[in-house]
Amino acid sequence: MNKYPRGSEWRKWDLHIHTPGTAKNDHFGNGEDVWEKYITKLESNADIAVLGITDYFSIDNYLYLKKKQEEGRLANITLIPNIELRILPVTQKDTPINIHVLFDPNLPKDTIEREFFQCLKFKYLDNEYSCLKRDLIALGRAYKHNEDLEEECAKKEGISQFNVSYADLNSIIKKPSLHDHVILAVSNSNRDGNSGIQHSSLAATRQEIYRMSHIIFSANDKDVRFFLGKGVDDENTIKQHYGSLKPCVIGSDAHSLNEVNVFPNNKCTWIKADPTFEGLKQVMYEPEERVRIQTTIPDDKNIYQILDKVVLNEEGFWNGTICFNSNLNTIIGGRSTGKSNLLKAIAAVHNHPGVEGDDFIMKHLGGVSIQWKDGTDQIGREIEYFKQSHIHDIASKANKTSELVESIIRNRDKSGVVNMYYAHLNDVSKKITEQMFSLFQTSKELSEKRKELTALGKKDGVVQQITILKTKVNELQKLSKFTLEQQAVFDADVQKIKALNLEMEKADNDLKILEKLLIVTPFDFSFEKQWQMDKLSFKLNQYDLLREYKNLKIKTEQEFIALVRKYQLETIHAKNDIQEQCRVIKESETFKNGIKFIEGNKELKDISDRITAEEKKLALIEQLEATIEKIRTDCNTLFASIIDIHCSIKEKAEDVEKQLNISYDGLSITVKLEHHRDALQSFLEDRLNLRGNERQDYCIKIVRNYDSDNRTYAKDFLYKLIKGELQLKNGYEALNVATEFFAKSWYGIGFELCYQGDSFKQMSEGKQAFVILKLLLDFSEKKCPILIDQPEDSLDNRAIYKDLVSYIKRKKRERQIILITHNSNVVVSADAENVIVANQEGSDSHNRDGLRFQYVNGALEETHAKDNDEPSVLYSQGIREHVCEILEGGVEAFKIREQKYGI
Repeated sequence: MNKYPRGSEWRKWDLHIHTPGTAKNDHFGNGEDVWEKYITKLESNADIAVLGITDYFSIDNYLYLKKKQEEGRLANITLIPNIELRILPVTQKDTPINIHVLFDPNLPKDTIEREFFQCLKFKYLDNEYSCLKRDLIALGRAYKHNEDLEEECAKKEGISQFNVSYADLNSIIKKPSLHDHVILAVSNSNRDGNSGIQHSSLAATRQEIYRMSHIIFSANDKDVRFFLGKGVDDENTIKQHYGSLKPCVIGSDAHSLNEVNVFPNNKCTWIKADPTFEGLKQVMYEPEERVRIQTTIPDDKNIYQILDKVVLNEEGFWNGTICFNSNLNTIIGGRSTGKSNLLKAIAAVHNHPGVEGDDFIMKHLGGVSIQWKDGTDQIGREIEYFKQSHIHDIASKANKTSELVESIIRNRDKSGVVNMYYAHLNDVSKKITEQMFSLFQTSKELSEKRKELTALGKKDGVVQQITILKTKVNELQKLSKFTLEQQAVFDADVQKIKALNLEMEKADNDLKILEKLLIVTPFDFSFEKQWQMDKLSFKLNQYDLLREYKNLKIKTEQEFIALVRKYQLETIHAKNDIQEQCRVIKESETFKNGIKFIEGNKELKDISDRITAEEKKLALIEQLEATIEKIRTDCNTLFASIIDIHCSIKEKAEDVEKQLNISYDGLSITVKLEHHRDALQSFLEDRLNLRGNERQDYCIKIVRNYDSDNRTYAKDFLYKLIKGELQLKNGYEALNVATEFFAKSWYGIGFELCYQGDSFKQMSEGKQAFVILKLLLDFSEKKCPILIDQPEDSLDNRAIYKDLVSYIKRKKRERQIILITHNSNVVVSADAENVIVANQEGSDSHNRDGLRFQYVNGALEETHAKDNDEPSVLYSQGIREHVCEILEGGVEAFKIREQKYGI
């Protein structure tokens, strides 16, 4: 046995192996050295922890090997006697079935002989035989009808015919002297096993044989699944028919030296238990968890993610080494016995933030060292530590629950839809801020231009006034020597000159712009820095790209200047052409006569001046109208864009809602779109002046209807802010309120958390705590050790047994767990591989060497009765007895409850 136990560990067990001299069919050979070769062959396989030494109606060869052990051979191998029998289902005519009786090695030989062998009887031809050697020989001779049959041959013939009744065997092993010290294992092959009885007349017998058997000898995967309730019949059906679930095991069934340490298909039986008979009994209670038939070690975890041991060394405080199992380690003890101190010390050594700096244990870390299974003592490695009440705190506080669920959603969001959503929110905020400022500026400009237009008068009136004035001009011209034909030509020349003048104004404007373009560069000065061109470091890029870029910049700037100068000259030439056209018109006789006529006729001149003034006003009105139309279009575009961007927040959140739902093992997280109605109402109430029923009704209307039609109400709210139709409280401006409102999301990504169909909000506090534990562990991709202080807190016993226990049993296969508990279900029902018992020195609970805190650990199957002469409470009894005493109140308390419950 190991000096430092670590509880139930996976080991190879060969529960069916024969020896030299085995009765019936010894193929090991003869000679003095056959046993030496056999023992040496057994010792060559260091992986085998337990051997079921098998013989027919005898334990002599087992006893021979036990003697060799006492002489120093077969060290670290546990030997268990295995008696192979043949039983008859009903009569001698039925097919015999191989069945094995495995005895507790601590059972005295005399007891086995008296209570078992001498009680086995067989009746043949009116003669009753026992399984004594002389009777077996007599039976063999009777069967062969040959008195001269050699003794050994007669014995083998007798064994072949010695078939006991399954009912007799069942009654023998149930005797009080044997009951707790015998395990029955039936073969299940079609040739010589129980499954060979298929005809309906023996169906009930077949069922009874399975019922009285504890273990099934079979490597058939269908049998493994069937007897665990994983096949056609479920667990309840198997228990109903056969009394319990049954583990399947295999052995080498070695009948020759070449077969020793050789297993069918290289698969062997792995049993997770102490290599003792008590350990073997555990497989009867945990057939699925404790047994595997496979090639490699089960539940193998990464060695760098397994805590191997903790060494405690502080004088007077604590001292010793505690080895951990790679699966479930439970720390038990009375109150204030140092359970949490041990767990906190492990966490604190690894700098876990869950241990506060002023905690008591921080003063005692100097004597604590941790070693991992990979052989290193590296501190700071990742572990998960959940201190007492940590899980309950998360479950009881909605914000912490939300933070946990949101982190899970983000981690499980492989498509990045959540990250895209939050990135979109940031983008929305930036765009809204920019566009809202532009919208208000543009709206202000639009308002000013409309005022200018209003001040100029109505366009229709100006047009009408020009028409009236031109009519008067026509009337005056009829009375003058200036003919109508001349007037028409003159008027056309005037209009042409106006158009040419307008073109020259545009040319002048362009020339000013072109002049400015000659002194600027088309390149962005920040381009090089923004795109880190100066940070290029690869030898092919380091200098050449920047140099090429600068050359390109110089060349482009030169080409651009040449291009500007080209358009500048062309514009000047075009302007000169227009000026020349104006000069030609103005020097024409018709135009000169028209000017003279107008200047010579004062009344006509006044009216013409008025027409010119009105026409200038009309041109200005038309220019303003065009400007206003452009500004109005820009306003509408910005307005629509802001509404679209704002409404896209809800649309993106709805996409997340549709795409992201998570479920695992009965637990589901459904993403839900949540409208923050209360936040919306508070925002409006804080910023709007709501004096008066009409204003209050408007606020209520937005809050009530925004979620169902956010686009309509967003438009109305923005329109009223721009128009100044909403009264704001002092200190708030329309632009700031609009920016805040539209850049903010009035929606959030919420969630609905359910477990086995129940909503999280409707669960009891205990069930909520269990769900939080599942969230912390099931949705974590971590494989590091888990340290938990009393996970059963707030759970009732039913929830602990139904939910927590089965959950821990599954989770321990994936990750190493070390937890503190006061509940027996967590230790016993979850089948803790390693139980650590804690004790604090007290007046009636002493530790060795007077240490303040002390610990022992081992498997549940590690048992020995209390030794009243042992002063140390921890070393006075076995682990099983400590569990019973601490968690059940002791054997007597357990029995009283058993009686009262009527179990």
